[in-house]
Amino acid sequence: MARFYIESLSKEYRSKLKNRELSSTSIESLFYSISKKYHLRRTRMLHCIILLCVLQLFMSISTLMIKQETNLTFICYVVLLPTILFVGLIILLYNLTVTKVPKQFSKYLKMGYPELDMRYGYEAIKHAKNVDRTNPHPHFVLSIQDTFRLKECNDLVVVGFAQGIISCGTEVFLSETTDRITKQHKVRITAIETGPGKSAQEASDCRVALRIEKGNFYNIKEGSVLYC
Repeated sequence: MARFYIESLSKEYRSKLKNRELSSTSIESLFYSISKKYHLRRTRMLHCIILLCVLQLFMSISTLMIKQETNLTFICYVVLLPTILFVGLIILLYNLTVTKVPKQFSKYLKMGYPELDMRYGYEAIKHAKNVDRTNPHPHFVLSIQDTFRLKECNDLVVVGFAQGIISCGTEVFLSETTDRITKQHKVRITAIETGPGKSAQEASDCRVALRIEKGNFYNIKEGSVLYC
């Protein structure tokens, strides 16, 4: 069964784009992330449309063959009307599932960063087929300012200012000192808070609290660095 996911650009990103509160690195990372998802969903949607068109054509022909004596009214009801409804539904789904987020990103980018519209706007997203796959996660750096141990498990909460974009579920590198060349570990972010009791799936260029899976097993302290 086909599934259609309708998403929207988060309120946080819309506000930060509009008010010029995102770094150039964050904008570029967000652009690549949206572009990659756009082309993936567009390809899947086109495959789905082709399959549905074939099924619609087969059903229309089968219906006409069953009816021996056809007339114009019958053809309109059985073939033309369902076809028009089908095309309208496809256009609606395409706009909601494929182009909605890219258009929102382009709209708010134009409000806050009009000079970047040519580089990262909707037209750029549509034509950015060769998305950089060497960095599957957005650029992100956080210098840890404080840590909190959780009693019920071995997870650890760290606090700091996020430079770039971080998403829940992302695996990032941990450097136990400011020297990233040594003592590197890979850890997973399982939860994000942007304020007291304010959970989020993503955060960018703001103070955050990140929950690190089994973080107590590492020598994480003030000055340690998370990055990807």
